[in-house]
Amino acid sequence: RPVVATVALLAALVALEVDGYVGPDPHVLGASDVAAGVVAHDARGAQSKTSVGAGMLLAAARTAAHEGAGASGGRTGRWWYVDPGFGAYGFVYGEQGVWFSVLRGDPTQAEYEKITLQVAPHLLGAGSVDAVAAVIDRHFDPASGRVHVFVPSWLQAALVHRRAAWGRPGVLVAIPAPPG
Repeated sequence: RPVVATVALLAALVALEVDGYVGPDPHVLGASDVAAGVVAHDARGAQSKTSVGAGMLLAAARTAAHEGAGASGGRTGRWWYVDPGFGAYGFVYGEQGVWFSVLRGDPTQAEYEKITLQVAPHLLGAGSVDAVAAVIDRHFDPASGRVHVFVPSWLQAALVHRRAAWGRPGVLVAIPAPPG
């Protein structure tokens, strides 16, 4: 009988463990950083199950793929996605830029290297809107007529102020709101 009781107890624990930690709140136990994973689990469990950032990235990639495929009035050239997201949880620019390139279609090795090795490290150290605008202006040429950059709306004015060519139609595109 003790074996049956032990098996039943273990089965109950396994059933309760499906969604993560089962036990008292770590603060009740007086735990600090030892239970950081428990606190992170609770915080993530309370977050929305959909990602606004991912929705914005997908909407931008869909627009770029449509425009790049020669849609009526489509703009040729290379499309980029730059959203530094100051202080936001989620993905850093390099990951976003690479995902955008893959979703947009036809990524190249040179594009991957530009995103991950040239632009992303500089954006990580940029602490102001003007610093971000300087990084983008240094790595992308709006005067070429072949560059289209999705950026947050708060960044557009800083880029146009930096160089008038950023204000040409179709060069800077506001990151679209996610559908729905």
